[in-house]
Amino acid sequence: MNDFDLHKILKVLSKERPFFYSEADFKFALACKIKEEISPEKIIIEYPEIICDKRIYIDIYFKKDNKEYYLELKYKTKEFIFNNEEMKYNLKDQKACDFGRYDFIKDIERLEKIKCGTQDKLGYVIFLSNDENYLQGTKKTNQDYSFNIENNTTITRGEKSWSKEKILKSLGSRKNSLNINNDYFVQWRDYSNFKNSEFNYLAIKIKETNIK
Repeated sequence: MNDFDLHKILKVLSKERPFFYSEADFKFALACKIKEEISPEKIIIEYPEIICDKRIYIDIYFKKDNKEYYLELKYKTKEFIFNNEEMKYNLKDQKACDFGRYDFIKDIERLEKIKCGTQDKLGYVIFLSNDENYLQGTKKTNQDYSFNIENNTTITRGEKSWSKEKILKSLGSRKNSLNINNDYFVQWRDYSNFKNSEFNYLAIKIKETNIK
């Protein structure tokens, strides 16, 4: 495989790992599959990067054929319990979909600031979940509508912020508004169906931006 085909890699991964125990588990499994499928010259989990004089960590970074790839991952679940003879599978109900949406948009903002989207620097934000609330979206009257990632809609460029009714002091580090420099179409795809728990993923490829 000469080019990085994220959808193909996720399809292969889904056959081996229909779900994950945690976001860290997802991150490690995807990094291993990338290494197996395309043999990058370098691949690093939790890669340090400086943005606006602050050190942040990218979930997966790899280099292939003089191109740099930056991947940010989100893994949000609703309760799923399944037992077999080998072990017990227990995914907790994480809820807080408003925070999940915010964090996904923040990842897009982050990779735009790294100036992904050029020929030599590519960025992807990936959201995997068995919680249908993300696909169905949030209502216009809800406080997190600005961060909506409903299926078959568009994340529009511009400022994203909580509605005025949201109590900012309860948001912690999420209280700041976000700013996206491009439009992104939202298309959720099938990942797996494990014991009647459907997992879907959203993968956004970062577009070139003119941030200075």
